[in-house]
Amino acid sequence: LFGAAATSGSGLVVLAPSNANCVGRVDASALSFTCLVLVPRCADNSDHLFFSAAATPSGEVVFGPLHADAVCVYSDLGPSVSCVDISSTLTMDYKFAGAAASSSGVVVFSPRNADCFGEFDPATSTFECHDVTSELSMDGTGKFYGGVAAPDGRILMPPGNTDCVGI
Repeated sequence: LFGAAATSGSGLVVLAPSNANCVGRVDASALSFTCLVLVPRCADNSDHLFFSAAATPSGEVVFGPLHADAVCVYSDLGPSVSCVDISSTLTMDYKFAGAAASSSGVVVFSPRNADCFGEFDPATSTFECHDVTSELSMDGTGKFYGGVAAPDGRILMPPGNTDCVGI
């Protein structure tokens, strides 16, 4: 049902919807679970919508698209779920398989089958796709799996079927 999790600014564990039609929220201190229904453009009736999640310094949780043609943002305010359409930039399955937030709040998505790494700025709701084909000795599937912010602020992407760590 859910593909990843991150902790929001309020301390709730927020679950990225993979096959679920909602964003899950777990309050560990109260042992409770709630589900926020996705906005229609986030739920495109495909499986494996989002498969990564990153908490931003402002407390939002951003979900990286696997099959979805949108980036999904959870906010404790409301609470609310919003989605930013990225179909004019990238439409394919198995786009990204990792997300990490930089100290500036920009979220970087690790490419799984995409030929770019994604960069989403929740402050401006903008998405960019930065080509990686000239940097990699392979194309195709399973490039990277996961993402983490290093202490120096760079985002590291663990190799899947590549022969390098993405930075």
